[in-house]
Amino acid sequence: MSIKVKLLLVLAIVMSFLVLNVAQETYKFFNEKERIKETMVLVKLSEKLSLFIHETQKERGMSAGFLGSSGKKFGDVLPKQRGMTDDSLKELVGYIDGMSFKGLPQELQTRIASLKESTAQLGTMRQRVDAQSIKLKEAIAFYTQMNTKILNIADIVPQAAEVSDVVKVLASYSNFLKAKELAGIERATLNGVFALDAFPEGGFATWGGL
Repeated sequence: MSIKVKLLLVLAIVMSFLVLNVAQETYKFFNEKERIKETMVLVKLSEKLSLFIHETQKERGMSAGFLGSSGKKFGDVLPKQRGMTDDSLKELVGYIDGMSFKGLPQELQTRIASLKESTAQLGTMRQRVDAQSIKLKEAIAFYTQMNTKILNIADIVPQAAEVSDVVKVLASYSNFLKAKELAGIERATLNGVFALDAFPEGGFATWGGL
């Protein structure tokens, strides 16, 4: 084998090695880019969830005050708050409908479907609140159960994210939302108490537990 052929063979081996390395790095780049893209989708979802639960918490508190006062209080601000809740829900649903769930946990879709079932009952709940045909405790429980479903989605978002630094932030944010929800339940309970000027049956124990 001539020196020329040997050099060409060595060059071919080196070039093959370089091409392989470039291909691997390119694959890693696009794979990382895809993971970051999926993570940003989840970050945005977490943002929409937090905006929605913020409005449902306010609606729960006002509804409690309205029921506790037999319609004498919060009747002027409750309709406006319901509109704000609907606006945030519309944004959340619109974002979810445009999401690609490819590569995301099936459990995420299951929890979203469960939340949609609760939001579909919002209209009926509001009618019962307006008609004073529901007990204060039951109304608070409805909003609390719905908010729990929101938090269940927020809980799984960090698990679905694959960028480690973002996972930590999302997990911390999820815990913050849970603490905020407990404060929201306390506010709703006391709204009803102050409106009624008394603790309803079992209300003091509930408030104490919070």
